[in-house]
Amino acid sequence: MPIPMSPVLRAHGLRKSFQGAVALDGVSLTVKPGEAVAVCGPAGAGKSTLLRCLAGDLRPDRGRVLLADGRPVDGLDVVTRRRLRVVLRHDEIDPRRTGADNVALPLVRGGVRPDTARQAALALLGALGLSGLSGRWTWQLSEAEAQAVAIARALVVNPSVVFADEPTATMAPAAGHAVTELLVRATTRAGAALVLATRDAQAARWCRRIVDLHKGRIIEPTLPSFAALAG
Repeated sequence: MPIPMSPVLRAHGLRKSFQGAVALDGVSLTVKPGEAVAVCGPAGAGKSTLLRCLAGDLRPDRGRVLLADGRPVDGLDVVTRRRLRVVLRHDEIDPRRTGADNVALPLVRGGVRPDTARQAALALLGALGLSGLSGRWTWQLSEAEAQAVAIARALVVNPSVVFADEPTATMAPAAGHAVTELLVRATTRAGAALVLATRDAQAARWCRRIVDLHKGRIIEPTLPSFAALAG
């Protein structure tokens, strides 16, 4: 009989307003280790606000977000915060660096020697089937290729949870779905949990669980995705 896993992240009763407009209205959510969760909903549903609260980048007006050990995410030390990674959008990575140097940057900023960080970046890109992007300047890359580099950059520090806020919103459907598949596959392989905000129902199906958010509330019980049903 499998032993139930404790959540790596637990949010309870999150409420957040901006100038009187309610963005989150009592949202509670748990994320298990290695689980991929899609947060779906239309524009203005509160998806981005929820991800920022979960990542510790935004403090809710009420409610708390806790790690597995009970520590609140908005009071973490620098080392622990590095275990919660937000995937940059494709246009946020540095165009003056190569793919490998962009991936290595979080390690360098964390005190790793540049040559060691670059070797780790090259190894990760190779493991993800992205070796061809390692030596190319990121301004030369397509949106999908640049987003793939951003995914690798988030994973290079071995995070426990990865957050991605509509990373494929501006891409053509085929490219966007390929990037989503890479994101879910890569985080699963790394043993990291993933929380993906998306308006794309097809992209959400790559995740193991789907949460439907509307006007700041979870309006339905969390549902298993087709990926989960397929085993």
